[in-house]
Amino acid sequence: MAEMLTVKEFAVLRGRSVQSVYKQMKRKYNKEALEGHTFYKKVNNKPTLFLDEEAVRVLDEASRQAPSIVLKEENKDEIKRLEAENKALLLKVTELQEALIKSGAEVRQLAAEKAAMLEDKNGMTEKIAGVEAELERLKARNWWQRLLNV
Repeated sequence: MAEMLTVKEFAVLRGRSVQSVYKQMKRKYNKEALEGHTFYKKVNNKPTLFLDEEAVRVLDEASRQAPSIVLKEENKDEIKRLEAENKALLLKVTELQEALIKSGAEVRQLAAEKAAMLEDKNGMTEKIAGVEAELERLKARNWWQRLLNV
């Protein structure tokens, strides 16, 4: 009988996780092909699944047909860098939102002040019109009315 591998040994040799190997074994088309080529033996008093040469060939063939994603170490560093950049950007967005809310409140306050100033202007315009009317009335008096201050 040829040398048999455990699922863990197979996974290590192929650079994959044990979970991905079991997942691949459970797929319908692999499950049928693996029938009769996987065996349980007790190792250190625990049942361990072994793969014969045919099972190894089937799993290798299936992994060539469906390539798995391998996360390289440099990709992990890039992911960490991007996560840090994303966090910094989220903080910046939060700061900008707070500034926008604050400026919105300032705009509303300035609009209220403008409305108050326009009301004051309208009131002063009415007063000016009244004073101008009074001035015209006083100018229109003759000397006798001026003397008597009527």
